[in-house]
Amino acid sequence: MESLPQPQPPATYSSGMQLYPARENDEAKRLRILYRRPVHQNIDNADLKAFGYHETVLFTEHHIYSNIYDALAPDVLHQVLKCSYDYVHDWMIKIIKEEGLLTKTEGEIDARFSQIPPYPGLRTFSKGISPTSRWTGNEIRKMMRVYGGIIRGLVPDSCSSFIRNYLDILRMSEYMSHTDSTLQMLDTAINRFWKELWNPRGPIVKYEIIVPGWYCPKLHYFQHYTEQIRLKGVLSFCSTNRTEQWHKTIKDAYRRSNKGPQSLEFCVRDEARRLAWGVWEGDILRGFEEHSDSDMVDGTKSKRPGHVMTAGKEWTGVRKIEWVQKELGEGYSQLAMETSRCLRWIELGGNATVARSAHRDGDWGGLTIGVHNQLTIVYPTVHDPQSLITEALHSTQCWSYGQNHEWKKPRRDTGLFRYDRDNNDKSTMGNRRVGRLLLLFKTEDPRSGPGAMEELSLAYVQWFKTLNLDKYTGMYRVRKTDNFEVVEIDTVERGAHLIPCFTGLATEMASSSCPPSLDVYADFWLNNQIDNHMYNTIY
Repeated sequence: MESLPQPQPPATYSSGMQLYPARENDEAKRLRILYRRPVHQNIDNADLKAFGYHETVLFTEHHIYSNIYDALAPDVLHQVLKCSYDYVHDWMIKIIKEEGLLTKTEGEIDARFSQIPPYPGLRTFSKGISPTSRWTGNEIRKMMRVYGGIIRGLVPDSCSSFIRNYLDILRMSEYMSHTDSTLQMLDTAINRFWKELWNPRGPIVKYEIIVPGWYCPKLHYFQHYTEQIRLKGVLSFCSTNRTEQWHKTIKDAYRRSNKGPQSLEFCVRDEARRLAWGVWEGDILRGFEEHSDSDMVDGTKSKRPGHVMTAGKEWTGVRKIEWVQKELGEGYSQLAMETSRCLRWIELGGNATVARSAHRDGDWGGLTIGVHNQLTIVYPTVHDPQSLITEALHSTQCWSYGQNHEWKKPRRDTGLFRYDRDNNDKSTMGNRRVGRLLLLFKTEDPRSGPGAMEELSLAYVQWFKTLNLDKYTGMYRVRKTDNFEVVEIDTVERGAHLIPCFTGLATEMASSSCPPSLDVYADFWLNNQIDNHMYNTIY
């Protein structure tokens, strides 16, 4: 006697979400026929549901040579990204509510978002996230870049670990290339995500936000990500992220039309004009590049790895270094001394055996410096060395926060500096330090001959001390110190984004009168979720 097919065992907390082999079309059709009951009986067919099917006839049964599952592909935008606000953030708010903190925490989360230091490409939530009525994929993505540091301390440690695994899935699912090791890490993050979600002792199950074994199709598809990557390539190429931006132009054209029978023709004609202008501008730019100096484009250096001070100067002309030190006040008392040390060290050949403290005051007379307000860094991406990232770090007395011209404060960005490796520290921060760019300036190079007037680009930096790696968030904790130093700008590896280590529920909403958070707080999280390059550099 032929044994009946057995349903697949449900996934459990101990095993995580299990990935079962897909059934063939013939087997699926046989199971439907075997367990099908007349629909008019209105009976819940538990036997059929045990195999994952509903009482219905699929249209694909009429297409015997097609497989709907092979035709589908993961959609990062509407799955892992949209789930961050629809599920993950909602679960965290419910956990906070169960612990009796909601009335204070709603304002606390908004205040923490408003206190996040600015960074290139990062949206400024100057009023928090509560006033946002409509969330787009771009806004959610920028919200999740800082979410791990925002929520730390408001939820249990297990929730911070859960968020970290979710952010790992989000980050690695957007990779533009994969290896066997990265796919293994993605699988590990997905399995840990489900284990922490279904943990019977975890707050999500304990507070009955979900029941063990719960899942939805959006989250279930995580289990097929690595399989789909091996079959179809990286997920970014099949995500609706790539086509979402085209909706805006078509909608704009439709709004400008009469919305009548001619509206479709108007939209097509508008698209043709846009394409024609794009082709024409592309030809013009290509011709310009072919006949222009390869090292200069629009008066600035072309895209090549390196460092350059751009965007004009903080003050016109040059100033005596003592005047700059006095004008800037607190925090700049060591500027002249540290500049003298650095120049002496450079004059002696930059030998590591020569202490920077071995300097002679007055060797260069009265130093004059030209102060700049921006440092542009160009470095290669992680997956393609031919593709370059251009990043601008600011050090200025006057910056409009949140694009509000009435909200102006000093802005001193932080960067990741290459340093001598600590032989006892084998971590990714073993040869790196975080520093704050208090001043960007140029002065005469001591190695240049008389009358050569060669300039040296330097930075006056306040150092942060790396304390420890937080096992729940995966971020390093750094602390502001009273150590200042003048270094060459070539030691800057890239920018670094810091999230204040918020404590309690007394964070004030940022305003035009309050000082920047980098001046107020002492401890910070080194944000490794700010972009893919940082994620791979500090993992």
